[in-house]
Amino acid sequence: MIKYQGLILILLMSFAQPCFSNALGEISDDLVSNLSCDNVSEKSILDSIDPQIAFSINRHIPVKNWNFSVGLYEIGACWSLSRSQRILFYLGRSDFEPTERSLKQSLNMLRKHVPQGVYNFWHVIPWTPEWFDTLVRGFSETYQNKNYVRSFKNDIQVYQNKRFHDLDNTSYLQGDRERSKAENIKTQNKLAPNTAAKMLSLIILRPARNTQHVVVVKYAITRPTGEIDYFVYDSNRPAKDIVVTYSPATQHFYAPEVVQYFNIPRPQDPVGVFLVDENDRTEILKKLKEHYTLLCQEQKSWAIN
Repeated sequence: MIKYQGLILILLMSFAQPCFSNALGEISDDLVSNLSCDNVSEKSILDSIDPQIAFSINRHIPVKNWNFSVGLYEIGACWSLSRSQRILFYLGRSDFEPTERSLKQSLNMLRKHVPQGVYNFWHVIPWTPEWFDTLVRGFSETYQNKNYVRSFKNDIQVYQNKRFHDLDNTSYLQGDRERSKAENIKTQNKLAPNTAAKMLSLIILRPARNTQHVVVVKYAITRPTGEIDYFVYDSNRPAKDIVVTYSPATQHFYAPEVVQYFNIPRPQDPVGVFLVDENDRTEILKKLKEHYTLLCQEQKSWAIN
């Protein structure tokens, strides 16, 4: 969707605090604050997230979207980058010690379609500017006498190529630009509670039939006039939060900050919005419950000893 500009690194100024116990029976780390160890659940984990801290721009992937060739044409990497950003928001930790194993785990999750097959495992992994440099360098592996270069760029492109050419995507080509009011209300009625619950959503923005862009919805603020501003991670401009707005008055979504960078007339006009890849998040939340349950068990063991 955009002219190739290469990998543009952005300095990440800070990451959140490492995991620690700030009171007996509570956990705080890059994602949660004061998570109680009493009856850890997916809901209690989500309730312990401050989205403006856990999902801040300081934790964005420090690289701009790029185009790459898939044969006769080029595609952008926005879907893969947005999926990876959601993974890193939820599972990335600044206090995790980097290892060769965590390098492979990280890239396997981002790539999903690994040489050995589909990778459906989830791991809590390191996530710091230094670790990103390690992901960029990557590693090489051999499978069935074929050599594979595993790196952030290559693995992002592998997932993007697979996801972009999924036959289910043809449904997003139905219509021209905006969707019907009934469809928008249905989307808004799912997106609003997701966002309020800190359940990061991936959405497709469609400013034209053949122009679509995927972003991550992080949090929302309702204006005094009633419009709802959704603050999103946009891989085209990862150094800031971008706003997508829903208007209850018109029952349409608007994304002029996103659309103005495409060669499309009237960026202020409504856009189509589609929720995608909800199942990924479901599996990630299961992993988070497992992770924090184990941390709480370890904390109780330390207290006894």
